[in-house]
Amino acid sequence: MLSVEKIDTRSKAQVHRFIHLPLRLYANHPQWAPPILSDIALMLNWQKHPFYEHSDADFFIATRDGRDVGRVAALENRRFNEYHTTKQAQFYLFDCEDDPEAAAALFEQVFEWARARGLNRVVGPKGFGPLDGYGLLVEGFEHRQMMTMMNYPQFQGHGGNALLYSEMEKTIREFKFEHADLTQVAESAMQMRRDLENVGGKAYKNHRVYRRDVRSHKA
Repeated sequence: MLSVEKIDTRSKAQVHRFIHLPLRLYANHPQWAPPILSDIALMLNWQKHPFYEHSDADFFIATRDGRDVGRVAALENRRFNEYHTTKQAQFYLFDCEDDPEAAAALFEQVFEWARARGLNRVVGPKGFGPLDGYGLLVEGFEHRQMMTMMNYPQFQGHGGNALLYSEMEKTIREFKFEHADLTQVAESAMQMRRDLENVGGKAYKNHRVYRRDVRSHKA
């Protein structure tokens, strides 16, 4: 039997279940790099995380026959919505066994959570702040997991990216690094990708951001 419950963030036992679930799901995956657990715990701490000074989040876990099989977080960044005049919710920290029913139940919980707050769109994976990463890996699973945000919008359209990446390349060669990674989350950032290719970069991972209108169940 499948059920989805909201985590009581005041309960250490429930927070522990939510935080540690990925350690079991990906225990035998050679490319998985576990997060810093104290960082994830802070995200569930309403007293200490600054996000809760202005915004809201809840955390859900799916259980099948007494065993935890998936999790997800639902967020409303009110500052973001006020600034951009949007009604957007975010999903984050989604992990699940190969269980389509559990995954669907978790996302439906997020959609209902958003509707109950008068929000009309769900976007993600998108975390509590810009350093939490953005997007879901869709290509490059054979490579070591990582998620880093590097973006220089003030130079876009002026050839600045190529110059910056070229300087990075010089540093890499000067210090004789054998390998270095520079990640770009937006698969639509075509100019950035061309700039990287121009200095010898090779795309080997791709992250995708998902959006859904939850007003009328449109995908």
